Amino acid sequence: MKPTIAIIGVSGYARLVFRSLCQVLENSGAHLAAATVINPRDEAEACERVTAGGGVLFSDYRQMLEAFAGRLDLCLIPTSIHWHTPMALDALRAGANLLVEKPLAGSLAEGQSIVDAAAAAGKFVAVAFQDMYAPQTWDIKRFLLSGELGAIQSIQVTASWPRTDKYYTRNRWAGKTHCDGRPVFDSPLNNAFAHFVNLALFFAAPGLEEVAHVARAEGSLLRFFPIETYDTAAVRLTTREGIPIEHIVTHVDPVREEPRMTLRMERGTLTWTLDKEAVAVQTDGRQVKRWDLDPSETKRQAMLRQVVDCIGGQRQPLFPAASALSQIETIGTVNTLPIGGGFEALPPAFARGGRSAWDYVEGLQAFLVKESAALCRASRRC
Repeated sequence: MKPTIAIIGVSGYARLVFRSLCQVLENSGAHLAAATVINPRDEAEACERVTAGGGVLFSDYRQMLEAFAGRLDLCLIPTSIHWHTPMALDALRAGANLLVEKPLAGSLAEGQSIVDAAAAAGKFVAVAFQDMYAPQTWDIKRFLLSGELGAIQSIQVTASWPRTDKYYTRNRWAGKTHCDGRPVFDSPLNNAFAHFVNLALFFAAPGLEEVAHVARAEGSLLRFFPIETYDTAAVRLTTREGIPIEHIVTHVDPVREEPRMTLRMERGTLTWTLDKEAVAVQTDGRQVKRWDLDPSETKRQAMLRQVVDCIGGQRQPLFPAASALSQIETIGTVNTLPIGGGFEALPPAFARGGRSAWDYVEGLQAFLVKESAALCRASRRC
């Protein structure tokens, strides 16, 4: 029999997941048996694709799981953060393996409850950190572990993705700590740039399949926009092995800068740029290795293909739920830092003047990177 698959949600980001899934299923032999769609008028095309292939539509995910209990091989959960845990636990009780959107859960306790429930049910739970399903990611990790450039001395991640009030008002949980009484802790580090928090932890870990754990966090969380959490971070995380990982990211600068990760090593540097390339060079500038990185859609399809191939138990997901707990734990550590007012933390040159609540701050990202470099030199930790 064909493996049966269900998806909860086809709107927002889930729309991209749904489209990628349809592409993957064309050649997989698996069947999209059901989908939960709460806004069928807005998603008429997706609904038609589901029913045309013999799938059944539901307006409530619980009804879908009840109707297909014991008959689902895989359930996709590309939904809001605060829904991940209840949906995952319900789907596991219905007998399905899972692919859950990142982050796995809004708190470490909730994430651990999913890991425990999966173990008790004998099912797998994969997490949608799509870079972890790209072959280049694993090849880079092997290169780092080979010691060709020596041990990792530090990692820095920088990025600027401008967001507007529409981003933060698109749903009820954006920029919030909780929604409907469940943890969310939406922020740049736990949502838009969560992929790169996780990836840095993976590269920093001493074993091939390991993900590093953070021992402490220091730095600044800043709030420029009128939200509950923060929209800008300049933090330094230190792993249990003593490797500093710096994240300088913002949604407030109007200039978009794609995520860039720089790994400084004993005898060179490895620079990773989202969807473009990763390059390893020796201290003298000689290039020793280069990887062409896949675009996001290619990685998303690779992730879905790999997870679908895990149905039946012959393989395990490349990034299971247990591995995703470190990212949640890291966010919990970061959240112990106070959130400061953005403009109060900046020099007079950034004076707010007559700005509105949602105005961008030009030059913010460059200023934060420059300040971080100065502090790094002053403390002699570079």
